Amino acid sequence: MGVYNTLRTTFKCPHCGCTDEIDIDLYFGFRNLVTYKIGDRYHWAKFDSIKKGGRPPHGDTAGEGYAVCGFCKKDFFVLVEVANDVIASVEYDATKKPHIDDNMQP
Repeated sequence: MGVYNTLRTTFKCPHCGCTDEIDIDLYFGFRNLVTYKIGDRYHWAKFDSIKKGGRPPHGDTAGEGYAVCGFCKKDFFVLVEVANDVIASVEYDATKKPHIDDNMQP
């Protein structure tokens, strides 16, 4: 089990189309167990490299996130846009294959 920051936001599931508030595990930045929402300032690790959670140039990144739909229980990846250190948006990443096999779904 990993330790990640979380983005709590309303999102439409790319599998079933239901819209709900979800928690997205953020696979980037300083992992200090903070729960964010769109519009929050992202906290980077001071004096560390980008790989270790440090601030990217200008505070801009499109970081990877991971979520599971509360309705259909299918998982998916997203890209979380951070601009000038502020969480700006989140969008479905269709290029990443889910971890949970469709055959294992309830």
